[in-house]
Amino acid sequence: MKLRFLLFRRRLESEMSEEMESHLELRIEDLERHGLSEADARRQARVEFGALEARKEEARAARGLRWVDEFAQDLRFGLRSIRKAPGYCLAVVITLALGIGANSAIFSAVNSVLLQPLPFAHSDQLVRLFTTRGAGERYPASGEDFLDWQAQNRVFSGMSLFTGARSMNASGAGAAEMLSVASTEANYFQLLGVPAAAGRTFAPGEDQPGRTAEVVISAALAQRHFGGAQAAVGRRLELNFEPYTVVGVMPAGFNYPEDIDAWTPLTMTVAGTSARGKYSYRALGRLKPGVSVAQANADMEAIAANLARAYPTTNARLSVGVVPLKQLVTQDSRTQLLVLFGAVGLVLLIACANVASLTLSRAEGRRREFALRAALGAGRPRVVRQLLTEGLLLSLLGGGLGVAAAAALIAGAGASTSLPLPRIRQVQLDGHVLLFTAFLSLLCALIFGATPARGAADPNLPEALKAGGRGNAGAGRQGLRRYLVIAEIAITLALTVAAGLLLRSFAALRHTDLGVSTSGIVTAAVMLPDSKYTSWPQRRAFYDQLDARLNQAPGVSSASLSQALPLEGSHSLGAKLPGDMDPNRNWVEVDANYVTPDYFRTYGVPLLQGRTFSAAEMDQGYRAGMADIAFEKTGATDLKPRPEMATVAVINRALANALWPGQNSLGKVWKSGVWPVTVVGIAAQVSYDSITGPPQPEAYFPITSQLDNTWYPAEISIHTRGSAEAAYAAMRSAVGDLDPALALFRARSMDTVVADNMTDTRLQTTLLGFFSGLGILLSLVGVYGVMAFFVTQRVGEFGVRVALGARPSQILALVLRQVWKLVLPGIAVGVPLALGFARLLGSELHGVRAADPLILILTAVLLGTVALAACLVPAMRALRVDPLTALRQE
Repeated sequence: MKLRFLLFRRRLESEMSEEMESHLELRIEDLERHGLSEADARRQARVEFGALEARKEEARAARGLRWVDEFAQDLRFGLRSIRKAPGYCLAVVITLALGIGANSAIFSAVNSVLLQPLPFAHSDQLVRLFTTRGAGERYPASGEDFLDWQAQNRVFSGMSLFTGARSMNASGAGAAEMLSVASTEANYFQLLGVPAAAGRTFAPGEDQPGRTAEVVISAALAQRHFGGAQAAVGRRLELNFEPYTVVGVMPAGFNYPEDIDAWTPLTMTVAGTSARGKYSYRALGRLKPGVSVAQANADMEAIAANLARAYPTTNARLSVGVVPLKQLVTQDSRTQLLVLFGAVGLVLLIACANVASLTLSRAEGRRREFALRAALGAGRPRVVRQLLTEGLLLSLLGGGLGVAAAAALIAGAGASTSLPLPRIRQVQLDGHVLLFTAFLSLLCALIFGATPARGAADPNLPEALKAGGRGNAGAGRQGLRRYLVIAEIAITLALTVAAGLLLRSFAALRHTDLGVSTSGIVTAAVMLPDSKYTSWPQRRAFYDQLDARLNQAPGVSSASLSQALPLEGSHSLGAKLPGDMDPNRNWVEVDANYVTPDYFRTYGVPLLQGRTFSAAEMDQGYRAGMADIAFEKTGATDLKPRPEMATVAVINRALANALWPGQNSLGKVWKSGVWPVTVVGIAAQVSYDSITGPPQPEAYFPITSQLDNTWYPAEISIHTRGSAEAAYAAMRSAVGDLDPALALFRARSMDTVVADNMTDTRLQTTLLGFFSGLGILLSLVGVYGVMAFFVTQRVGEFGVRVALGARPSQILALVLRQVWKLVLPGIAVGVPLALGFARLLGSELHGVRAADPLILILTAVLLGTVALAACLVPAMRALRVDPLTALRQE
């Protein structure tokens, strides 16, 4: 019946009217038969029948759908009411749009990164495996260990080995470019549960020696290199001058493990990966149904213990750690996203408080209207529902505008390449975000719609119906407005303190001593393909000639080659003293870089003692590297130092103190694996992993000892006396003269490298600064509203005071006292809130304490100044009060 009424309402309403009119006419005829005249009978019938509309309301109520009519009436009245106050409507909608839009944008990132599963089949079963040593120390896997893990485990339905990104020259279609390439076990894509969008992924056995070279490429590479996914399948692609056949194209957006352009098969043998003791591969596993991460850890630890007993030289004190893939992917962005989500939540609270304050002000102007409605019989629930309906309309308008703002922000974020978010799942405005936005809109409607409802629904009728009724009308609501503004100031203080702390932290990072000079240094990378540069003499001849050409180029103060740049990571190796053969004693972990002798002069790294490498020592490193290749081919695992692999190194003070505390380390010998290493210099500390990391043991070796490493490009660094463009031209000329087929890539300045390393802090500082600025603006509006209302309500009092001889300064002092009644409690409440929020930043702060008194004082002064500025206009209005006019209004 209810559904029929909703679907055929107009027809049923007409039938109901006709039926009631029919009953009325029948009663009139009956009264006429009893002797009454037509006029008397009609009057008598109408008296008996009552108001026709009232009877219709009773009929609708009997159907249980009266609320539909009332809601429709409320909507119509709400729209008319909003049209009559466009300024108020615009202020509320814009305020809510800012708060809801910011929340929707940040929630979309939280939802995509933290709440939604990874875009892989049954992603909760996917884990990463690490070689571990001690508490919290994670390392990659060696190929030989992984093969044992794969054969002996009982907890995984599948495991796959893969590498990180490797830069490779690409040609074969379109323009030549440098690609980011990963090598994987053949089952890699099947394990992830992601099929190819075109063609196929690797087939079983394509990761074994002697198979033809296949490659799977990304959708982006297929589009720019071949014109589309279907067109790419079956085409030829040269990687480092080796031909590959494109067998498949992955779906758009797939880029695990990082921003990868192409995937090649990894030869799954010990020779094709690495022997025990050499850790450079990544391991992925899929848990069997019903197996927990804890069970997997227990199983892998048992396997690691067996390997440690079987191979004590390489595997003693090593274990295996199993970590959920999602935890690993999201761990770096979790704290930042939650902090930002908390910040936008506070902004929304400020917005709601401000809108509630505006609504209270408007409700004061509508007291007479509410009183009339009550006098005419409107019950309290009816008035409250009307106010909530108006609030809902405004909130939905604000929410709709907020969704549009969030969509624009998300589109801009999607186009950015510097956001510190995992790209494994694209941030998007999906159904979950829309539901969240709708929830926020309803919540806001309840918060600011219900705030004035209590007072508006139960007015003092005699006072409200007086044309000039003022006095203390609305005093309780004025107190509520004060509390709302105090809350705004407190929340704004917390946001501004957090932004100030991050700003100081960012400034501290900018001035952190990296151990190198960045001014005037430009860098670029070049990769020697192992298919073309197959022998050590070829590779060394290229590097020697390139180094010489660069140092002779006009405008170049110094040039060098290295395998790593400051702040971009380095190689990791172990260090022990030569006589230490105890497998149960930990090696000292060392950050290693392989450089030409001019590296220290190019980057301005001071040599505290000793010297850099001589020409003879560069030759010695070359011979040691070749001897290492021959030793590896024997498959020996004896870690006694090999005299033929002796080389030299420049180390930093941290490594010297770790190996020879309190001693002069120059001329001392240590071992790295089977390499005897003689210390020829002590260099100052350089930051290789991050700006904020503690000093790590570091060692620099001749680049000639690593000519077999074809995974890492040579980083060219030039300290130029001229322009960056001239330095890049010198690089291109030097490389082009030696081999026109090679191209430079990753061309940038060291200042850019430093800036990229601070992207996370810069972005978080910018966003929190924006949110705190928004909070200050809303608080300013809130203080202004309260003070304007205060002045308006007390115009008569000011007139009396002026008439009795009050000076302007006394009136001004009266207004300013009201400001401090808002600011001081707001600051008192805001300080502990700010300290709590600052503690949440925790690891995001560098070089500054969470309870920084300077930031707290400056923020309090700033908010006090803003509050004083907000009351200037109302204060000037109070000073211009005409006593006669004010008294006449009373």
